[in-house]
Amino acid sequence: MTLIRPRRITRQRTRGWRKPAAAVIVDRTSRWGNPFTVAAALAASEDQARALCREQYRRWITEAVPGQPDVLGSGRRTFDRRWVRAHLHELRGRVLCCPCPAGSPCHADVLGELADLCA
Repeated sequence: MTLIRPRRITRQRTRGWRKPAAAVIVDRTSRWGNPFTVAAALAASEDQARALCREQYRRWITEAVPGQPDVLGSGRRTFDRRWVRAHLHELRGRVLCCPCPAGSPCHADVLGELADLCA
């Protein structure tokens, strides 16, 4: 089986920028968003905070942790891991678009890895 790894691009907010047609927005404005925020992470640097948020997201999506809810909120948005798990196959081979800087830890990397595992 050949794995098809989605690429990740940085979502821009500059005037005139357009998302590539096949790209999927995976930031907090979408159902693919990460409910774990960098601001809430306790870490020595921004990259460490991003890495912590990414790993919290990975555990939330992949593990059944006693007492951890299936639905989490961040701001006005709620995120349901059951929905994410059921729809991961939709991201296979897609470009994932998130505002995280290129090369920094991001939950889109987790979504890409998990989408690769979908048949």
